[in-house]
Amino acid sequence: MKLKIVRMKDEGDGYLCYYPTTCPMFVKDIIDEHPVMKLEELVQMCDQEAESRNNHDYVGAHRILATLLFNKLGREKATEIMLEIAEYGGLDAMNRLYADQLKDNLNAYKDLGIEEPWHDWSLPTGT
Repeated sequence: MKLKIVRMKDEGDGYLCYYPTTCPMFVKDIIDEHPVMKLEELVQMCDQEAESRNNHDYVGAHRILATLLFNKLGREKATEIMLEIAEYGGLDAMNRLYADQLKDNLNAYKDLGIEEPWHDWSLPTGT
């Protein structure tokens, strides 16, 4: 199960937030339940979430990845891939470095068909 991302109101255009994991008391402040998300917003949210979970080694990693994806694939594909990463809570959460409330709901390894991070691994052939 992936996390839902909504746009919350603030003094500007709003900001992205996970719902309900980190914002349950602010339902009245949701301005868009299906927001159009910019690449930069997704990256900023992932970096901020990593920082808030004290996974400081992951802060900035989303920017590096987004820049590589943007340079190689363009904005649309880079945004699509970063959205999927954000829906798992960011790279740190995908790698199981997350707050306890996420543990039962997120398993990127399972969803992506990866047995466990410490096993030998290769991508499927033919695609």
